[in-house]
Formats: sequence, structure tokens, C-alpha cells
Amino acid sequence: MLDELTIVVPAFRCAKYLPSALHSAILCRPAEILVAEDQSGDRTLEVAEESAGHVDVPVTVYANPHNLGMSRNWQTAMERVRTPFALKLDCDDIVLPGYVRRAYRYLQANPDVGVIGGWRKLIDDKSHLDPRQLGDLERFYDDSGSIEKFEGIDALRFVVPGQPFPCSSTTIYRMDAWREHGFETRLNWCTDWEYWFRVASTHAIGWHPGRAALYRDYDRNVTASYGRADNSCYEIDLTLRQARDFWPGREARALLRRRMLRNALKYFGSCWRSAKRGRVKEIPRRMVRGIAQTIAAVK
Repeated sequence: MLDELTIVVPAFRCAKYLPSALHSAILCRPAEILVAEDQSGDRTLEVAEESAGHVDVPVTVYANPHNLGMSRNWQTAMERVRTPFALKLDCDDIVLPGYVRRAYRYLQANPDVGVIGGWRKLIDDKSHLDPRQLGDLERFYDDSGSIEKFEGIDALRFVVPGQPFPCSSTTIYRMDAWREHGFETRLNWCTDWEYWFRVASTHAIGWHPGRAALYRDYDRNVTASYGRADNSCYEIDLTLRQARDFWPGREARALLRRRMLRNALKYFGSCWRSAKRGRVKEIPRRMVRGIAQTIAAVK
């Protein structure tokens, strides 16, 4: 049993996927599983309570008094953690227990590492829905690569590109470091990426290059919705502006400047796509933000 680990499962409108997500969490044998239901309005809370019964791992299910939204639900759920480490498992994903055990031991052995994450295998919204048919999850786990540690400017070099980037559902947080930084609750799509900028400014970070989770890639998840709306540029903008506050050095600012200029181009490209879609009212705002991002980058 991983006595110093809590698995946090923020849950919103995921009744179909939640049983498999919770099954994978239970197989990790953590000290506790916390399910934070965010007033979904469907059967998510009922399914969570059904899945929590008759298991030998402590599972606490609670419903927020009102809908908080993704990032605020993450924040308030993590604030309930009392163990030294926590893994945040998205309610539609499946984490691989072999990875969790290895990453957990790594964090215990490396007290300077504030967070660790790994890669993922993409699945669709129809795969692995029945926990009774999941079988041995270890067949998906890839432990062939060595865990890498990055610190200082090397950590920033890893975080800035965003590719490869640790899957959200593989990220294990050292809670002392998390309490120092927390999540930026104004974000939704970039929340976890922005956190890595924060924690890498004060701690070493860990990266597991092999498969560590099964990530659902489908047209109703947050990434897909931001892609359809062409709104990722706004969240990247805020993330990079904030990162400059954590990374004031010359080399760090050069890395961030290049990434900001890339995002400025993304703004300008979104103007063209808005015109093609007939959403012309969006163009002035996107153009102004692109210009502002360019100015901010070259300051």
C-alpha cells in the first residue's frame, strides 16, 4: 500500500468513464481516494458512490455545494489532501499502477523533486469503459526508460516547449511544494502546464518517458473544446506572462520570449480562422492580443 499517497479525482459529467478511472486508482493501493464531484447534473455522483462501496481502499466522495469549474475544483480538492504526496487523476483517464508505484518511490528517494509526470497512451471515448474488462493494466505500462531529473534552467527548457509534456493524470505532486504554489484558477486548459513553470522555479522536476496512463482523446474533452473555439492562445498568453515572474534571469527570459512570439503568431493565425468561420467580431480582440503578446515578448 502507498501509505503516503492520496489520489484525487475531480469529477464532472463523467459517469460513463468514472468506474474505470476509479478502478485504476484502487489498483494503485493509495492511502485514500478523494472524489470531488462538481455538481454535474447527471449520474456522476451516484456512480462515484456506487464505485466507492465494497472496496478495501478508503474512498471519500463529496459534492461541491455549487459548480466550481475545473481549476477551482482541482484547487479545493487538493486542499483536502493530508498525505505527503497526491496524484490528480482526471475522471475520464486511467492511470497505470506500475508507474504510480515507481514514481512514488522516486519521490520518496529524491526529496528535492517537487513533481513528477509521465507519458500517455491515447484511447478514445469508447475504450475500456467496463472495469471488469480492463484486465491487467500492467500490459500497458512501459518502464523501459529511466526517470530523468531536471533542475534550474534545464527544468525550464523541459517545460517551455510543452512537448513532450507530462500527462495531467500521471502527475504526482509533493504536497509541500504544491501548497507553496497551488493552481492558477483563472486557467482551465493550461492549469497543469502553468503549475510546472511554478514548481520548476523552486524544485527539481521528474519525467518518466514511458507510458504511465491511458488518456481519453475525444471531441468533448477540455483540449478538444479549446481547439474548436481556437482559445488556447489566451491561456498560453497568461501562462507565459506569469512564468516570467518566476523566471527573471536573462537565459530564462530568452526562452520565454521565443515561446511568447510563437503564441503571438497563434493569435494572428486565429484571426484568419475566425474570418473563415464568419466570426468577424472576434478578430479585433485577437489582433490586439497578438500585438500585445509581441510587445511583451520583446520588452
